[in-house]
Amino acid sequence: MLPGFEVATVKPAKGGGHENWNVDSNWTRIENAKMVDLIRDSYGLGTDAQVVDGPDWLRTERFDVAAKVGEAEYARESKLTGKAGEEAYQGLMQSFLKERFGLVVVRETRKEPIHALLLQGTAASTALRPTALGPDGTPLHGRHSMGRMGSFECSGVTMEDLAGMLSNKFELEQLWVHDETGLKGYYDFSRKYAPDRGKGVAADATDPGLVDALREQLGLRVKKQVGDVPVVVVKELRRPDFD
Repeated sequence: MLPGFEVATVKPAKGGGHENWNVDSNWTRIENAKMVDLIRDSYGLGTDAQVVDGPDWLRTERFDVAAKVGEAEYARESKLTGKAGEEAYQGLMQSFLKERFGLVVVRETRKEPIHALLLQGTAASTALRPTALGPDGTPLHGRHSMGRMGSFECSGVTMEDLAGMLSNKFELEQLWVHDETGLKGYYDFSRKYAPDRGKGVAADATDPGLVDALREQLGLRVKKQVGDVPVVVVKELRRPDFD
């Protein structure tokens, strides 16, 4: 059985604006999120396209969520790191979606267009700096990533993490990006690029586009191909009773 939140409320989103997730201690606050966003992040998916089927409203209606983890569960989860911590939190969200939205899904793998993340040459760029590690082999100063429109600032991240950040980008056709660099371990890096929302870089842009920035700044490239894509197929879903 999946763990659950101690307290959770769901309300229609207050208005426009961007989706915002804020996890602070044992509280999760989500604003202006579509159901497809909630499912995507709760199941560790990279793109909206990996959420298959379901009613039309899951891609249009938006919700505000506030949820609190109980003290005992929070104490247990706070000791988890890396993948184990991510999966524990995703379990909380999956349980919440099942309880409040009646969500039932089936996991599948399908052949779909993807972008493979590859090395541009035979070695990584020096702009990908190996992260300083502690005695336990994990990043000494933790793992942090901040993505803004046109930039990334990352420390202690893997190439798999980077592929996840690149997934669903308009500049990459909102496709799933799969790490095929062969690079292991953790890296620190920063990157600036001219966002184009898939419409081409503006003529007066001072930074390169995303694909060029990956190549020129990080020594990486993307290649479109067909690959195995994990998806969740929505079998059951209902609108919630609002609090």
